[in-house]
Amino acid sequence: HNTVFIASVIGNSLSGGAHAYEYSDSNGALGLMNDGSGQDNQPGSLYTKLPSYWGMAMWTGMNGTFRGPGDHLVSATSNVNNIEVYAANNGKIIAINKDTAAHTVTIGMGGQTTSGSYSVWQTSQSNPLAAPTKITSAGAYTGATISITLPAGTVSSIDIGPGA
Repeated sequence: HNTVFIASVIGNSLSGGAHAYEYSDSNGALGLMNDGSGQDNQPGSLYTKLPSYWGMAMWTGMNGTFRGPGDHLVSATSNVNNIEVYAANNGKIIAINKDTAAHTVTIGMGGQTTSGSYSVWQTSQSNPLAAPTKITSAGAYTGATISITLPAGTVSSIDIGPGA
């Protein structure tokens, strides 16, 4: 839940023209890392990365593990309830499934070539302390569309084009 929440807050903030910051590492379950205090029911031990960390990491690219944000967001919309999508000018798409059910969605990519490659990284609702994992590496798309399954309560980073 916290991974999805933080990723959604960042997306809504950026698409509204604001900046998005996490001001506190010691913010209980919404913090970025376990502060070692033993308070607030933080899972793990000192420096365990909490779900909020991974929600933010989906936007930043995890220090070069996958594509980070572009210079600005471009138009993106979803016709599926509880699915949010955000796209950047560098071929990065963030898809957030806020629903309790998985959804297979088709992503249409206006302005892209009709065929190419993409990679997908996803968080795990069942293991929220785990780093996002690569579920698709250099997948091929045609017709400027990608079909992807978004598991319940997850955030997906989709990198389109060269280097994907």
